[in-house]
Amino acid sequence: MALYLCGIEDASNPKAGFFYLDPHFVHSAIPRKAVMNPNLSESLKPYLSQYHTTTLRCLAPNDMCTSLAPGFYIRNKDEF
Repeated sequence: MALYLCGIEDASNPKAGFFYLDPHFVHSAIPRKAVMNPNLSESLKPYLSQYHTTTLRCLAPNDMCTSLAPGFYIRNKDEF
């Protein structure tokens, strides 16, 4: 499992989950014609919805792989 953890739901709540992005969803490239269009913002509108999600994903700390845990406890090179 490879996830980009980008936040925590509520740091004061021990049952709070981590917000994450999953890099395993592959998308098609935007056609070059759309990218090279002088009116870029208009030409990209049909494609932008495929690169964003309306579903917020949250991972409970108990469901996290234990191999990730040291990254949260090691604050700097000296502690490592």
